[in-house]
Amino acid sequence: MTELGWKSVGVLELTALPSIDEARWVSWVREADVLLVNGGDALYLGHWMRESGLAELLPSLPDTVYEGLSAGSLVMTPRIGEELRGLEAAHRRRRRAGPG
Repeated sequence: MTELGWKSVGVLELTALPSIDEARWVSWVREADVLLVNGGDALYLGHWMRESGLAELLPSLPDTVYEGLSAGSLVMTPRIGEELRGLEAAHRRRRRAGPG
């Protein structure tokens, strides 16, 4: 992204956020002009956005631009987000039930 002229780029690994002092990472997110959320597995991304606390923080950032790529955009769509949470719950139930 720095090749595009961005002065700085930081990376937050959602799975690591619970192990970082919340005041620290929240300040990093609040200071950002843009949050670029890359793709991957939308269920996994949605889970860690909620688990880390980032999902709860986002509504308090009205001036921050959110740029989602692939799964990064899917998790922000309320209708699809609800459907994904339903799929995630069903997936957890199947894993607990085991093969069969």
